[in-house]
Amino acid sequence: MPQVIIHKVLTNDRQRNGRLAEAVRKVVLDVLEIDETYGQVIIYEAPMYDRSNHENGKLNFVFVEITMLTGRSKEAKQLLVQRIIEQIEKIEGVSKAEINCVIHEIESENYIKGMRVST
Repeated sequence: MPQVIIHKVLTNDRQRNGRLAEAVRKVVLDVLEIDETYGQVIIYEAPMYDRSNHENGKLNFVFVEITMLTGRSKEAKQLLVQRIIEQIEKIEGVSKAEINCVIHEIESENYIKGMRVST
C-alpha cells in the first residue's frame, strides 16, 4: 500500500523522473520489506512561477508525502525518509535542507483500492 508523492520543480526530464521514481520505489520496498507488487511513486512537477517559499528558501525545494498503513517503528520511518532524501539529493541535485517530508499513517480500513477496503 505505501505511496510516495514527490512534488518538485518542473524539469520535463522524463528519464530523470523515471530514475527517481524507480530509485524511491526500491527504497520503499527494501526498507519496509514489502512485496514487489506494492508501492507506488508519483512525481508531480510545477514550474518555478507556481511555487512559493519562505524568504531564505529556494524555489527548487522538494516536498515528499509518504502514505502508509500504521504500525511501522520510528526507526523504520526515519530510515525510509533518510534513504528517500538521499535519492532525491543524488538524482535531482537538491540539497537535503531543501527537501521536506511528511508521513501520513492510516488505518487499513481507511485504504480502499478499487471498491475493496484493505484488510
